[in-house]
Amino acid sequence: MKPGTRGKRRATSRTQYIQAMERALAIALHLEATGDLHQSLDVAFSKDLPSQVRGMATGLAYTLAARWGVVDRVLEEVQGESLSHSTSLLRAALRVGAIEVLWQGKNPLEVSQALGEALKERTSSRIIPRIRWVLKRVANFPLPRPGTFPEHAFWTYFFPPELAQKLKGLYGESGALHFMAFVNQEKPPTTLRANRLKISREELAQRLAEKGITTRPSILAEGFLVLESSHPVMRLEEFREGLFTIQDQASGLAVARLLEKGHPQAILDACAAPGRKTGHLRELAPRAILVAMDLSLSRLARAREELDRLEHRASIMAADATRPPFKEEVFSHILLDAPCSGSGTLWSHPERRWFSRGQDLEELSRVQGKMLEALFPMLKPGGRLLYATCSLWREENEEVIQGFLTSHPRANLVSQERLAPHTHGTTGFYMAVVEKPSS
Repeated sequence: MKPGTRGKRRATSRTQYIQAMERALAIALHLEATGDLHQSLDVAFSKDLPSQVRGMATGLAYTLAARWGVVDRVLEEVQGESLSHSTSLLRAALRVGAIEVLWQGKNPLEVSQALGEALKERTSSRIIPRIRWVLKRVANFPLPRPGTFPEHAFWTYFFPPELAQKLKGLYGESGALHFMAFVNQEKPPTTLRANRLKISREELAQRLAEKGITTRPSILAEGFLVLESSHPVMRLEEFREGLFTIQDQASGLAVARLLEKGHPQAILDACAAPGRKTGHLRELAPRAILVAMDLSLSRLARAREELDRLEHRASIMAADATRPPFKEEVFSHILLDAPCSGSGTLWSHPERRWFSRGQDLEELSRVQGKMLEALFPMLKPGGRLLYATCSLWREENEEVIQGFLTSHPRANLVSQERLAPHTHGTTGFYMAVVEKPSS
């Protein structure tokens, strides 16, 4: 080893750590303001960063997002006061530092020094002794021994007690514990849908393998591949050429379920943006009339971009699914992936445990039922409608479908399915196929 090499490596490592802390602080600030981890990551990583820095900051951010409420409880207990008494920047520093000290086993002095370097251009140096004092106390904080199910969920699995109780009501106590442990320990896979109008799944797998990207066929959705390890696949030429789309397996299975019977002549994707399921519909029914409808103009623009990239054609229109602008009995198939609470995405969005989006399940289910009522008359006799959500809760799923069937006794429930991370390795998803009587 050349003289000075070891010191240079340490300096570089420390520099990268400080850079990672800077990005983690930016993420923590944005996450507190928006409650959206993925958006916070996009904002924080707008600059070019070394992959090591990005990786460290991303890992720290996901850990913080999942343990947000627990971190806040610890900080408030060691300080003896509410975090609301601190500035937003100090709160961000304490949260990031507490994650490093309490769950990564870092030395509180070293973490405080790194935070001081990351903050020196943004605040007074007087904040650093405060951070050091708090993190020393955090390092000595004894995590409680949970005795009840809610305490176990909070301190062991980092879930709010009320959310844990709701999972218990859905899956039972052992199932809820399995769910919480699974989403903490397993990383959500990236799954790709081969554009079958351009390439087969096997051919796509071969092209990716030639680039050193290993995949396996999905056992849930035909035409899908599961990446064995993470990779920035959107940078690949195959993506730019429209050979594949990044899509969740659950939504792929829903599209296949809709079209597995009947002859698709005219299809409506009623809440289409951002267009991934629309593209899938086109690939499975290349000759059918296809209408992609959504209320959001900005999200429809994304759907148009997606379809253009894939070189697919569809009629795109802005309209409200509770008031569809069509004559009755014009579609052979309708896909309604309804707006919902998004509780099924707790695996890929750990922040949603702690950041309520202020949505009322009763109001959501009312709107979902209204969409079903409005869209069902658009079906031709013998036609099929698939109702889907990425929600775990019965209020948005079985109860909505049961309410619809009660008011439409001649409608036929063909099937209903539930998927969940800990049972299927995919997003929490519900789908039900309803058929309109032929006469």
